[in-house]
Amino acid sequence: YSPSFSPKNVPRFYDMASLTESPSTFKAVIDIYVQRYSVRGGPTVIAGYDARGFALGAPIAVALGVPFVLLRKDRKSPGVLVE
Repeated sequence: YSPSFSPKNVPRFYDMASLTESPSTFKAVIDIYVQRYSVRGGPTVIAGYDARGFALGAPIAVALGVPFVLLRKDRKSPGVLVE
């Protein structure tokens, strides 16, 4: 996708299909993040914001062995809203 095809006037709208449709490419991207953050002592939690954050954050958290927290837009979360 491109800025000309943006459902809500988002400056950049990237399609992640090229990553997720290729298991080896997707794994390589996840491995890059895991290597980057495990060298520095590692995080205690990974937080992902909306769709792309969920798609990338969850496997990174699993690989690092830390919890994953979903961050959602206002009024999109079915649970308690923490502001």
